[in-house]
Amino acid sequence: GALTSTGLAAVTAQSAQSLVTVAVGGAGAGGFALGGSVAYSTLAGQTAVYATPLAAKAWTLNALTFAASDSSAITSLAGAVGIGLDYGGVGAAVGLVTNRRDVTARMAGPLTLTASGNVTISAGSDLPATTPTSNDRQAALAGLGDDTFSQAVDGAGNALTSKSAAASAQIVNIAAAIGGSKMVAVGFNLALSKIDRDVTAEVGSGVTVNLTSSSATLVDADAGLSAGLAVVARDATGIVTVSVGAAAAIGAGSQVAIAIGGAIALADISSSVVANIASGAVVTLANESDLSVRANNTSKITSIAIGAAAAIGGTQGAGAVGFSVGVNKISAGTGALLQGSVSATGGSTKNAILVQAVSSSQITSVSLAAAVAATTGKFGFAGGGAGSGNTILGATYALVSGATISGAGNLTVSALSTAKINAVVVGLAVAVAAGASGGAAALGVAVAVNETGGFANALSVLPENDGLAVVARVSGSSVVLNGALTVLAKSQQSIRADVVAASVAVAATGGTGISIAGAGAIAVNRGAAQVVAAVTGSAAAHKVQAQGIAV
Repeated sequence: GALTSTGLAAVTAQSAQSLVTVAVGGAGAGGFALGGSVAYSTLAGQTAVYATPLAAKAWTLNALTFAASDSSAITSLAGAVGIGLDYGGVGAAVGLVTNRRDVTARMAGPLTLTASGNVTISAGSDLPATTPTSNDRQAALAGLGDDTFSQAVDGAGNALTSKSAAASAQIVNIAAAIGGSKMVAVGFNLALSKIDRDVTAEVGSGVTVNLTSSSATLVDADAGLSAGLAVVARDATGIVTVSVGAAAAIGAGSQVAIAIGGAIALADISSSVVANIASGAVVTLANESDLSVRANNTSKITSIAIGAAAAIGGTQGAGAVGFSVGVNKISAGTGALLQGSVSATGGSTKNAILVQAVSSSQITSVSLAAAVAATTGKFGFAGGGAGSGNTILGATYALVSGATISGAGNLTVSALSTAKINAVVVGLAVAVAAGASGGAAALGVAVAVNETGGFANALSVLPENDGLAVVARVSGSSVVLNGALTVLAKSQQSIRADVVAASVAVAATGGTGISIAGAGAIAVNRGAAQVVAAVTGSAAAHKVQAQGIAV
């Protein structure tokens, strides 16, 4: 209905849930033991505010906050231990976490809003306001060494993440499994984390916003903007996935000792962040009022996978295999759009307009694998293999499209992308045979494949492209300014891979002995980008008039 306020009016929706899931399985036996656990956590639904009247309504206000935000936190812990004294011990743990909660703040007409102060329409997926106080999360992170999070560094050697940063992530998924036996030991772990969300802040068709602020005081010092209308969408999604699999076979008196320790860490973020003043919306700027449309995406994945195996003893031989795999992907569409009508009457260079999209997606991945085999039997084998595959796909776009702008001051249209991938991959293997005769073989392998690029199918507001799109564009619009027009697109992609593989084989036999060691390291980094800054038009009505134009 109608709304009148002389103070600050607030229409807000906020989600700040804390979900904690703990699953622990353990088994012990004199012969064979199997310990397993599965932890599953999920969030879904929508956090939203809407103003969508069916009949014409009028709001007369001083200032308005119209906002939806989600800062929920999920902590998932899965652990398993299997100890079989004689024949075999298997520990297997699985941690699954999903978040499919959208965040929306939308106005649609017929609605007329008149304000003498600042109006903010925002939708945000935010980090928890304070570090989640879950004792389980804190205890699990405390059990991991600080250096676990500081292996990935930038070109200057500075750590890209830390334990304290991990503690404040939206999702922390930790899974660990241990297997132990005299003969055969297996420890396997899988941690999967997935976020799929849309964050939308929109002034829709049929909405008229009249802004009359006479205060020149900056409400956004970084952007240099006074009170007016701010349409903001933001996503600070963060995932921390830790997967640890370990196995130990201590084969005192057994013929063989076999240990397999493996860890797989998977993380996937699919994020669409859009701030929009839609076609059919009208904004009037009077006095000192300014206008901004901004989208900001800071999605981040921290992934740690550790696989370790040790096989000691065995009268005939011993074998150990440790493996770890980290696969991470961020698909981020980040857009700020001005498609409606803006009329300004402040004069001179007052009534500035900013249309800005910023994306700074980041993946930090650490995969470590180690295997040690030592036997007094005929043959010892150790294999340590680690792999990491990381992908950032996306489009960052700031568009003035089909808009009509008259009498405004400076207009800035800016798109910036700083996609960053850092991977550390280490595969180690040591094999020792110390029997009367025999051999030892060790193989260490480390592989990293990293890529930045565009979506398989281009967004409807963008042209087809073959890389990560960064687009700032004024197209099909009529723009008449009292100030300057700046159109800026910038891409700063960064990929770093530190890949190490090593192996040692020793045949310390009393007779004939053969030792074979092999190690291989592969790093593949691919980056593709399409960066566009443009002013385009296809009809006589499409024009730009300004005191200066920089593209």
